[in-house]
Amino acid sequence: MADKLAAATDVIRLAEAVGDRDMALEASSWRLFDLMELGDIQAVEAQLAAQTRQAEALRQPFYQYIEAIEELAYPSLGSRSIVR
Repeated sequence: MADKLAAATDVIRLAEAVGDRDMALEASSWRLFDLMELGDIQAVEAQLAAQTRQAEALRQPFYQYIEAIEELAYPSLGSRSIVR
């Protein structure tokens, strides 16, 4: 799991370095699910909030839809709240 999380984090960093916001957001989703598997609630909430900001900045309906689904699914996994 640590390798998957590190890989997702590296892809985010590299995508941001070259200005590929779409790939950065895609890798953020990978990282979000890795953090969920680890059960790191604080990191999940921070990642979800960051992804929501990224999706809003891109203003692409597909990404906004995905973020809305992730926000709705997150509480069903036993979280404390929906973050924004």
